[in-house]
Amino acid sequence: MSRRAILSAAAGALAAATFGPASRAFAQERFPTRPVRVVLGFAPGGGADIYLRSVALRLNQIWGQPVVVENRPGASGFIGADIVAKAPPDGYTLSLSVPNSHSLGPHVMKAPYDALRDFTPITLGVQFPMICVVGNAVPVSTFPELVAYAKANVGKLTFASTGNGSIQQIGGEVFNRITGAQITHVPYKGSAPAILDVIAGNVTMSFDTSTGATQHIKAGKLKALAVLASQRMTGLPDVPTTAEVGQPGFELSAWYGWHGPAGMPRALVEQIQQDIARAMAFPDVREKLLGMGAEIGGGPPDAFRTMFEKDYARMGEVVKSTGIKAD
Repeated sequence: MSRRAILSAAAGALAAATFGPASRAFAQERFPTRPVRVVLGFAPGGGADIYLRSVALRLNQIWGQPVVVENRPGASGFIGADIVAKAPPDGYTLSLSVPNSHSLGPHVMKAPYDALRDFTPITLGVQFPMICVVGNAVPVSTFPELVAYAKANVGKLTFASTGNGSIQQIGGEVFNRITGAQITHVPYKGSAPAILDVIAGNVTMSFDTSTGATQHIKAGKLKALAVLASQRMTGLPDVPTTAEVGQPGFELSAWYGWHGPAGMPRALVEQIQQDIARAMAFPDVREKLLGMGAEIGGGPPDAFRTMFEKDYARMGEVVKSTGIKAD
């Protein structure tokens, strides 16, 4: 779904005069009346954390209540997601979900929850392409040079990810399959520690999100070799796409979305979705997200549910076709 379509759908939802009897009943109650926590299954400092804290700050102002970001890293986001799956469906415990924890990871490893049944989809936050990056010490400047370097150093190179079963691991394993390279997977508990080790030269490379990598690319700490998308990024116009470097079809994107526990009242879900859309509409938040290469979402719950279910099915097909397994 394009950004324009998502935002148009969001506008339609916001313009609706009523959501039915359940919504009218809920409208008589005020939400929230106490702090709301949003659980993130990854370490502070990564792209998801940057996004979440920017939006949480504005939600704090909209709701007049503290919005507490709770980082619970580990197991490709399963630890944090499981906390939300087992929480009461009252809106006071939410999840910032990603493919690693919700649409991809459950196909690679056994999750302690059912990603389709144990959560309530609320809204899409952002979508963005993955980027192939290497540390400055790696003696390559282009994607074809990286492929040649990897083939000349079989078994000696490494790629970082945010954990077993993560979308970053998918990027690395697909790279190995289509190029014939044998780069070793090194899992971390989040994007920030993974990228820092690439910068430090402890790991050769990573296929990371544009939100996690862009700031380091612009600062000259990482070399971006290709965007795993059909079009170049506005924020990184000099970085070629994978098709331009001889790997058409090697495309991979990620998303951040909002889920709550299963069983949340429809009216509550709609209010939270609309308030998240308001938070992301603040000029400073939009500027930060667009600067990181994000496609801003914010659409209604049903649109996000459809997108999420399709991505869950697609990721299952990718895992099956590549034979990717957790280390």
